[in-house]
Amino acid sequence: MLILETIKNAFRSIWVNKFRSFLTILGIIIGIYSVIILVSAGKGVQQKVGEFINVLEPNTLIVLPIPSLGDDNPQFQQVGGLMSNISNNDVNALKQKVEHIKNINMIVMPSGIVKYNDKKAIPFISGASLDMNSIFKLEVENGRTITKDDEDKKNNVVVLGNGAKNTLELTTDDIGKIMTIGKTEFEIVGYFKKTNVQIFGFDLNNLYLMPYTSAQKLDDRKTLDRLFITANSKDNIEQVKNDIIQVFKDEHGDEDISVLEQKDALKLFDQVFGILTTLLSAIASISLIVGGIGIMNIMLVSVTERTHEIGIRKAIGANNSIILIQFLVEAIILTAIGTVIALTMVFISTYYINNILGDKAPINLVVDLDTIYLAVGISVIIGIVFGLFPAVIASKKNPIEALKYE
Repeated sequence: MLILETIKNAFRSIWVNKFRSFLTILGIIIGIYSVIILVSAGKGVQQKVGEFINVLEPNTLIVLPIPSLGDDNPQFQQVGGLMSNISNNDVNALKQKVEHIKNINMIVMPSGIVKYNDKKAIPFISGASLDMNSIFKLEVENGRTITKDDEDKKNNVVVLGNGAKNTLELTTDDIGKIMTIGKTEFEIVGYFKKTNVQIFGFDLNNLYLMPYTSAQKLDDRKTLDRLFITANSKDNIEQVKNDIIQVFKDEHGDEDISVLEQKDALKLFDQVFGILTTLLSAIASISLIVGGIGIMNIMLVSVTERTHEIGIRKAIGANNSIILIQFLVEAIILTAIGTVIALTMVFISTYYINNILGDKAPINLVVDLDTIYLAVGISVIIGIVFGLFPAVIASKKNPIEALKYE
């Protein structure tokens, strides 16, 4: 009964100062909401990357221009400002020296601003070899895709994804017309159907696809950013992988690339997105600390305002423990209310993004029980840690002095 009465008194005190209480828990709401959404978004991106890697042929190896540490883990600290070291000559050497290869697909990712009529866009451009359409699971909706002739002649042609087409408000009438990418003119030759596939976190609906040779010409270079190499059977994957590494050692004099199997690639991107999610969540957690400080502040004010009440309660028999529990419960309830509101907002946002927006959303939010438990745990800790100090001060007040307080 004592605990029940304490909880009732806590709610009564919060309700008396409801506007002040709401402002107090606002920091808790924002903090918990931000942490859960960022963690869920990070897991959503990981899920999309995993889906892309899993749709690759099971015998596919990914070659990245990132030095290996020797344990299949690329040195991510070297990714920033990375200039690719994979060249056309390397591809020719692989074709000549490595057996059991079914095909080699080249990827080039140039940069440039797209301009068409009075519209501009920052595009996701990919130059690719011909087989990449099947790897990306892309189907042409209007016009055509790139051809062997385009690749051999380095034709400036581009096929747009569904999202890229809609961004520039293009129609079938625009096929055959010219757009500018960087300072170079490209002919629009077709559009892809809408797709759910992403590559390394990039939505392929926003793709501007051109021959890899044209992408090299656009950036004025002869290097390649990625290779997708498919072995002719699962039994030969390890041999092909070792042979690829040896060819690059022979060509470059050093092992300056990473060759990843699907399981390696999944592990790799889980590590990267895990680090980014943790970093963003840590930044968002700052607002939780601010919210905790707000709770401590309001509880200290409450202790001061209710000094006379504390004196009366002690005079009629309440001991220090009862007073301490009273104020500590109020702090915990404040954080609990903030947590419930934040979780409600999370579920509404998740439903809206995943179900209402659906394919229009850049990513889906993946909210799991671990994330919910984390949020609830944090709220309890904040309520106890930041509510304990004011509660201790309240419990130690001298009842005679408290009765004199006005």
